[in-house]
Amino acid sequence: IKVDNIIYKDSLDINKADRLELAQYIKKSNYNKIIIIHGTDTMDITAKFLNKNIKNKQIILTGAMIPYNINEIEAVSNFMMGYGFLINNKKNNIYISMHGIIKKYTKIKKNYQKGIFECQ
Repeated sequence: IKVDNIIYKDSLDINKADRLELAQYIKKSNYNKIIIIHGTDTMDITAKFLNKNIKNKQIILTGAMIPYNINEIEAVSNFMMGYGFLINNKKNNIYISMHGIIKKYTKIKKNYQKGIFECQ
């Protein structure tokens, strides 16, 4: 396991250049299984961008609706579910791990009214 810090921004401030930097970093990585901790507001945009630019890796984006520094339970749960999934998964794709659900990024969306992620 290796932990790297790439982008220190609120997800609403992440732009195309940031996503390109992230994608290039992932492409150069020797790791094929990657977890990205990402803000929930633009997690889907980053997932879509990575899907267009990376084909040979298993990537999970995760985060929390309630920040870790307020209540760590959700963040840790989402992260650990993603980690467990990567250990057992063999298919390269871009996934999101949120609220007890791990799906391909196109199959899970943030429901802003309910404040949770749901299957589509």
